[in-house]
Amino acid sequence: MIFYNHYKNISDYYNRTTDAWIETYRRTQSFRFHQYLEAHDKILESKIFNKKGGVYLDAGCGDFSFSQKICKRNKHIKIVGLTLSEKQIKIAKDKCTSNCTIINQNFESIKYPDNSFDGCFFIESFSHALNKEKVCSEIKRVVKNNGMIYILDLNLDSNAKKDKVYWGWYKIFYFLPIKYKNSLKIFKKYFIINKSSTDLINYRKEFYKKIRKNVNFENCECTFLNSDKKTTYGEYHFMQSTYNLPVVWSEFIMTNNK
Repeated sequence: MIFYNHYKNISDYYNRTTDAWIETYRRTQSFRFHQYLEAHDKILESKIFNKKGGVYLDAGCGDFSFSQKICKRNKHIKIVGLTLSEKQIKIAKDKCTSNCTIINQNFESIKYPDNSFDGCFFIESFSHALNKEKVCSEIKRVVKNNGMIYILDLNLDSNAKKDKVYWGWYKIFYFLPIKYKNSLKIFKKYFIINKSSTDLINYRKEFYKKIRKNVNFENCECTFLNSDKKTTYGEYHFMQSTYNLPVVWSEFIMTNNK
């Protein structure tokens, strides 16, 4: 696969499609099945944020909806969101409170001093990274010693590349997921793995089973865009009910160790 100007592709894609994501799923980040979004967010909130407060980095923040909600609910927490999309910044800025900020930056090269943040989280954004080790190195630098790093994202099954339709999905959305074991190998070089939790993953999986009864989820913990209609940005989405998709959703909870 050739990714020409990968991050510009991502920026252009989300500039073009953010309105459609929000219209369909209410937001771009952790977007699926909005009827369960509040419960989903509370699980995330309990895993990511320290009750004592702190300054956190939302790396790949999308339209910043999740972090804005957290900041409104927790005045003692500050969050900085990074996105490549000018469109998402425009959408988010009017809704930002005094304790949340969204800026246009690439998380491979974060323009913040060392030890700026008490923690960092990637919600369905780490798989966009072209150089995942460089991202880990940057996060290690900007997060304080013993700060928490949280990643919720896709890990590719070895069978996925054999599926041309499935792999075509990744070409459209500029995702570059890696195998679970490879993820662990990279993360262990930079952070201390606290645990690989399945609480949120199982929550999603059980819900997906209810609404996708004809899909075998035993070996597939995932969800994909599920409309067969042509969207406002001119691309067809695949019907999830057609495939048993070879991907695993993974959740990593780690501690920075200087």
